[in-house]
Amino acid sequence: MKCLRKTIRTISEYIDIINIFRNQVDSTTKILFRGQANAKWKIESSLERIGLKNLTFNNYYTLVDSYKPEINAYGKKFSRKVTCNGYDFDFSDYSKISYDGFPEIEYLTYLRHHGFPSPLIDVTLSEYIALFFACEDAVGSANEIKSGKVFVLQSELWNHAVSGYTEIYEIGRYIETDLRHLTQQSEYLVACCYDLDKREWKFVPFDLEGCLKEASQESNSILEIQIPASVKGNLLKELDKMNINHYTLYRDEDSLMKKMKFDFLAENGRLI
Repeated sequence: MKCLRKTIRTISEYIDIINIFRNQVDSTTKILFRGQANAKWKIESSLERIGLKNLTFNNYYTLVDSYKPEINAYGKKFSRKVTCNGYDFDFSDYSKISYDGFPEIEYLTYLRHHGFPSPLIDVTLSEYIALFFACEDAVGSANEIKSGKVFVLQSELWNHAVSGYTEIYEIGRYIETDLRHLTQQSEYLVACCYDLDKREWKFVPFDLEGCLKEASQESNSILEIQIPASVKGNLLKELDKMNINHYTLYRDEDSLMKKMKFDFLAENGRLI
């Protein structure tokens, strides 16, 4: 099991490398992409980033259920699931998650797209959108801009699931949720584990190296593409020509202002 690492400076180089990678895998294999603004960051959920690495499903779902009335005040219609007997789902049954899937995935994806700590790791079906996310910090950032990275992943990496061990679940795009889910061509990964002793599910860190060790393919199954900080601005200009920018991906007033800021900086030669 191998991880291939490359560095690019132009979109044409980027697409050429991805096409070579695609040609090495089975044509039926789904390819997923994740762009990150800092090449040193590993893939992790926003729950991991705040230090909550082994939170039980029951604790997380019960807590976020309490926030629904405030969210619904803005026109949403998320129904409460907590009753006097606790959260309305049996997290002690391994098969309920393993075969039936995660409850309230629409709600969890909404939380993820609006910055709330979530166990979901968002990926995209579009290599262009992933490249945007790896470069978006170049728009007038007050901090030093870092080199970015795009992860290119085969979905077969996590096609193994056994209770008592870390399992990676892939959640597809057919979800009725926030508009950003559609504009970003989103799918999601969730790392979790069923505790056989306590008979409960918990969210755990996403272990990419562990996936590599357990996968059986001999070809490259992960491609990491590094984007130097010095070329991020030019790449964003090229992506904008494809109508990939802050506003088209986020679709709100704040993102419109970021798009206008991008135009302003570009016109005045202030976009690196």
